[in-house]
Amino acid sequence: FMAYLARAVEGHIEPTHRAGPLEGPLTALLEVEPGNRPGAARARKLLTRAAPPPPHVQEQLHDGRTRDLTSRTLRLPRLLRGAGDFTPFMLQPPRPVRRRRRPLAITAAALAATGAITAGLVLFGPWTSKDEDDKSDRTGVTDVADAKQSAAAQAGAIGDERTADPCGLLDAASLSRFGGTALDPDYGEVDRCDVLVRNNSGDDIADVEVNLDADRDEFDDIRSTRLVGGITVVTLKRDGEACDRAVLTPDGKQIRVMGKQLGKGAPDPCQMADAATDHVVGVLADSPVPRRSPSPAPNSLARLDTCTLLTATELKRLPGVEADNRDRGFGSWDCDWSSDDGNRAVEIQISRDNTLDADDGTPVNVAGKKSYFIADEAEDDSCTVRTPHRTYTDSTGDRTTELFQLTVYAPQPTKQLCATATQFAADVVRNITKHLPRT
Repeated sequence: FMAYLARAVEGHIEPTHRAGPLEGPLTALLEVEPGNRPGAARARKLLTRAAPPPPHVQEQLHDGRTRDLTSRTLRLPRLLRGAGDFTPFMLQPPRPVRRRRRPLAITAAALAATGAITAGLVLFGPWTSKDEDDKSDRTGVTDVADAKQSAAAQAGAIGDERTADPCGLLDAASLSRFGGTALDPDYGEVDRCDVLVRNNSGDDIADVEVNLDADRDEFDDIRSTRLVGGITVVTLKRDGEACDRAVLTPDGKQIRVMGKQLGKGAPDPCQMADAATDHVVGVLADSPVPRRSPSPAPNSLARLDTCTLLTATELKRLPGVEADNRDRGFGSWDCDWSSDDGNRAVEIQISRDNTLDADDGTPVNVAGKKSYFIADEAEDDSCTVRTPHRTYTDSTGDRTTELFQLTVYAPQPTKQLCATATQFAADVVRNITKHLPRT
């Protein structure tokens, strides 16, 4: 139960198992939005109706005598040492690390205090039978491997990252009320899929994007949340021409859905995001995220683990960056290494584009490949190099360039920073040839 409680503190609401008649009350008590949870009186009625205490307990309650629950009271762990530094997401102070995704914060303190503790008292309260206690002692904690396997197969789960198909969560036809629509399966990150919305002239005026994430973001500017089965949907406030939604899956991961306006006459991005999110939730209602088919081509970068593309020796080129201070992204399709203070980092990410040209920056030769670099694109004091790997025709018949982009972050002059990034990119090209057939 404490593991479940810890996940609840982090905002990871998971479906109840073996709860029987308690499923309804627990779902209500674990509602992410505080205003949607029942008050104390209502909670007591829900819980008592679902799981009435034995007759002798009812008699005690009726007589007005107080039952000592001290030994059964659950205590929340101290999350941070400072009394004024309560941050429900931080079970321990994090090391500085650059986040790849757009930062989003959802406060789970009230959720843990109201929902999880009450649920614990009900499930493990003073009227648990002796037989149930003995059975719990005998069986112990569920085997971790079995739990992971069960989570991977359950409805709503992302499961194995390398085979999860983001395009299986989008349907161009379901967005047709916004204009002409077309699926774009091979653009941007490998864990991404898009539907383009076009006007009567065939121009792209809007985009709906789905991204799969191994880690949940810290949410900010929340408009509302809702629980659909074992899935939490977070609705965020509109940000200019974009609107974001997050679908929190039962296996502790998330699916990001974004509607974006690209041109004049584009539909409302929040309406597009909501429509796409409804389709995602519908797909996940009875099954996990669909699987990719077919497998990546033998020479595709999607077959690689990006964390193997720079060695500890090569990383010493940027002083302070530690090889073991590493953050692996979804499917191992991106990886970054950082310094202890977070001021220096190297990041590799596999991506796709229609083509590489002057719009991508200044041309540069990287181990014999025509590449492009651009300074301060990711953030200040950064330089990004994009290097092509192969060109292929995707499932919709479009020519696509598979590439990797390498970004260096450091407080250095731009010329020095981009020279370092170019050298790292050359290392990556050489290491790729050790793992994949030549293109």
